[in-house]
Amino acid sequence: MNTGFSPFPEFTSNRLIIRKLQSTDAAALYRLRRNEEVNLYTPITPPENIAVVDLFIIQLNDNIDKQKAIFWAIAGRENNELIGSICLWNLDPSLNKAEIGFNLFPNFWNTGIMSEVMPFILEYGFEIMQLDSIDGWTDAHNIASISLLQKFGFKRNSTLESGADFLPGEENMCIYTLTR
Repeated sequence: MNTGFSPFPEFTSNRLIIRKLQSTDAAALYRLRRNEEVNLYTPITPPENIAVVDLFIIQLNDNIDKQKAIFWAIAGRENNELIGSICLWNLDPSLNKAEIGFNLFPNFWNTGIMSEVMPFILEYGFEIMQLDSIDGWTDAHNIASISLLQKFGFKRNSTLESGADFLPGEENMCIYTLTR
């Protein structure tokens, strides 16, 4: 597994900049992580205040520096304002795999944003990082996430699900896997 995240990989499309998270993203990330619609299927504790998000950004970027995970901000190309995020995390060098996670402000749902972002991240994971597989964990009721994963070739992995240690709040999780 190649986890040399320096220089940090950034991507652009007609509408988007996929870049490293910055301290100036804190207010938008705070709103995103507190959004009830975004968190409907995600068992996270919303941040209490912006200071918590400032520390979260430092931690995420520290994980990049330590090659434990890679986290991208998804921003509009016109204004560079954060509209969502995507990451490859829970890197497992022994199995040469990672998990993918993503979110987006609801006003950008069903606009093709994630379909525009996924090819960059999957290509980076498989071609640059040389991953053998990428897993996507999602709630069984999260039809949009399941549809996105399936659109890009992820298949439900009942074998992995049967051996997974789901946390409280993850009772409805299902796991999808894409292999190289």
